[in-house]
Amino acid sequence: MDPITSLAQAAVAALAPYLAKTGEETANETGKATAGKIAVLHQALRSRFENNPSAQEVLADLEDNPDDVDVQSALRLQLKKQMNADPTLIDALRQLLDEIKQDEGSIYFLTQFYGGSLGNIVNFGLPGDSTTDAPPPSKR
Repeated sequence: MDPITSLAQAAVAALAPYLAKTGEETANETGKATAGKIAVLHQALRSRFENNPSAQEVLADLEDNPDDVDVQSALRLQLKKQMNADPTLIDALRQLLDEIKQDEGSIYFLTQFYGGSLGNIVNFGLPGDSTTDAPPPSKR
């Protein structure tokens, strides 16, 4: 997978559960506070998309339907387009995703959100990060 696709995938993997949880808790700030740096990623994308109505619409769709895989895919596509048009977004996303991986609040949030079912855990990482590369399938 190319680095831009990997970054887009990692950003959406971190953002979708945050939006699902904060959508449930719109009356209070608990979801935003416990999510740590994921909230920063969300705000960064909102700011980045200010002058791009298509990207704004997709982000709004994800905010409304964070579990919709088609919407997640559309946001990944928008992120890839943005990164190809503006390479500074690549570095910005890398930095934000690194911060998320190092932030205990973000990791705790993702673990708690997904903790109920092992089948739903998403491990995101940066391209070339061997700690998130899946091991090769065993041959039995």
